[in-house]
Amino acid sequence: MMHNWSFWGMSMMWLIWLPLIALFVWFVVQTIRKTGTTETGGKPNPQEILKARFARGELSAEELEENLQTLHRH
Repeated sequence: MMHNWSFWGMSMMWLIWLPLIALFVWFVVQTIRKTGTTETGGKPNPQEILKARFARGELSAEELEENLQTLHRH
């Protein structure tokens, strides 16, 4: 005997599961956004990018200094 209870039962299940799914999606999106950012939670600033490139050997000390001075002028 599945009268109106099956309809209301399914409706109640959606009222429970839908917010839980939305919360999970929000959590995943927030976690993905934080990936690749600085410890303060923001995006890396240009100085940090230049210093990282220098640490990887992509820039010489002279190039790093020149680029940092260029950033400070603007």
